Amino acid sequence: MNLTHSILDYRRYLKRRNFSSHTIINYMSSIKLFILWLNIPVEVVSYDKISS
Repeated sequence: MNLTHSILDYRRYLKRRNFSSHTIINYMSSIKLFILWLNIPVEVVSYDKISS
């Protein structure tokens, strides 16, 4: 499963749980900003790499 599918699955999960549309937008925005902030591919991220 690639990153795009994982994010879409998470969005579907939030919708199934009846989160408000504003909450879903904010969560998706946070994920997007995190991915943009990374200076390494998201697939190789680990706690050690982002905590330093």
